[in-house]
Amino acid sequence: QCECHLKCHLQITSICSEVTKLILCYWSQKTDISSLSNRKDSMRRALLKLAKDRFREMQSTHQIQLLDSNLAAPISPTPNLIINTFLPHLKLDSSKLMVDLGCGDGRWLLAASKLTQCRSFGIDLDEDRLKIANQSITEQNLNDRIEVQRRDVFDFVQNDSKVFLMADVFVLYLFRDAMVEMGKLLQERLCQQKKSVCVLSIGFALTGWKPSHEQRINGLKVYLYNTRLNST
Repeated sequence: QCECHLKCHLQITSICSEVTKLILCYWSQKTDISSLSNRKDSMRRALLKLAKDRFREMQSTHQIQLLDSNLAAPISPTPNLIINTFLPHLKLDSSKLMVDLGCGDGRWLLAASKLTQCRSFGIDLDEDRLKIANQSITEQNLNDRIEVQRRDVFDFVQNDSKVFLMADVFVLYLFRDAMVEMGKLLQERLCQQKKSVCVLSIGFALTGWKPSHEQRINGLKVYLYNTRLNST
């Protein structure tokens, strides 16, 4: 995908490789063949733990942009079948604003604005995907209804005081760890608002939120939330 994602992936791969060499070097000095299976299991667990620990370390120091589409969001875009199935549930119209946190190539934005005439706003850090999104927006003459911005999605949710407060719908397609953190941030900000806001979560549920509708499509779970059901 993007260069940052590749760098992070190579860093973790390199570290795992070094640890594997150390483990194998240590095991090569052992002669207990009967425990080979247990050793393989131990190595696998050790490598998984290392990868997770490294991920959390990079996340805490903002080396990975949980925040960008690197490790916060899946590389693959939302399947069109999910978009077509769930757009009617969002109850969008020309007076509404949809925000896609991690918009990638802008397919949610394009579909929503074409079908419902709503305004759409997308956030992502992947410059290449944003270029594709902007090109599609221009080609389809939707510049007056769609805007994309290169920005950290977590920074946007925490600090934006204009677009965020105007949004009627949020779309999320993030990894589990990122979704847990995002759920907390959205709970803090959205549930203080008087108006009803919908949040569509793809792949993973928002921790602590009660969905108004959920559905599995081609093996991918999709959750729809409404702040009226999740007010604190």
